[in-house]
Amino acid sequence: THLACQLHGHRVLLLRNLRAEELTVDLVERLLCSFVFLTSRHTWNEDTLGMPEPELFEVIFAKRLELIGWLEEAPYADACRVLDAVLKTATGIEKGPPGWAIWPEAANRGRYMALGRPQASTDGRLPMAGSFGDTVPAAEVNLQSLAFRVEGQQMQALDERAAQDPDVLHVFGSSAKTMQCVSLGDFEHRQDRKVVGTDYVISMWDKETGGLPEIGLCDRLYDPDDLATEEQWIADFFEPIRKKYFVKLGFPPADVQFYLPENTVPEDSHVVILAGGHPKKSSTIWKEVVIYKDFGCCHVFAIEACGRRKYRVLEMSTDARFCHWEMQP
Repeated sequence: THLACQLHGHRVLLLRNLRAEELTVDLVERLLCSFVFLTSRHTWNEDTLGMPEPELFEVIFAKRLELIGWLEEAPYADACRVLDAVLKTATGIEKGPPGWAIWPEAANRGRYMALGRPQASTDGRLPMAGSFGDTVPAAEVNLQSLAFRVEGQQMQALDERAAQDPDVLHVFGSSAKTMQCVSLGDFEHRQDRKVVGTDYVISMWDKETGGLPEIGLCDRLYDPDDLATEEQWIADFFEPIRKKYFVKLGFPPADVQFYLPENTVPEDSHVVILAGGHPKKSSTIWKEVVIYKDFGCCHVFAIEACGRRKYRVLEMSTDARFCHWEMQP
């Protein structure tokens, strides 16, 4: 993206001396697309372009009215071609709308709205749109402020917290930092952003503040020496794991306390769950251990929060054949 911004910046400077009578559809498309790319993708005041940013601003704002005037006088097909290219550059939307029209307010020069169907032009140029009442245009291009709206929402850069999220980076790669989105809503604990030009909606949840869940029904301290005869199989499976991973953790070193259900596990039980208390607050569940008697395997889960809910996340298993996702055997 930085390289593309540099190329667009150089193109703007190369075309800055064009006179109004020299403008053609190709030159107008190049200039406007470069303006749009820089304003929507470049992070200003970071000195990454290798050229003076004030000069670019000067060209953008000096040429803006000339380009708007050209669009007002251009043939309808040429004007639609330019606006389609501008929309694609700003949003990534490949196919332009069926038609374009000038915003239905004479005082708002340089504002154009997408139409759901082609609109007849009486003089061969962009027509003035009719009043659209309470409906919101699917897209708006504002060349006065170089702002763009999708379904009535102002386009904006993706929030930094979302752009650095591992899942977002996995899907979009390094382009996440410069992606454009529109806000679908800011709620009490969540912000929703739609990535422009895609079907992706990113939900950003507030950081969980409720802490880990309480131990609850598992309130009998696990001790291999105190297990009933019919519970000895639990120690056979779990003790090797406990001694390897859950002894003398933290500072000062302390063993992780595990808890069983209050009542003795019945002899015919095939599955048992142990709750591991947090080293610093043993009354909360930090790990959960699920032991399968018939399979002879043990799963260890961490308790994590996402979307105001608690989830198990598998951390290790003694037999990866019984996992629901790929792990080392």
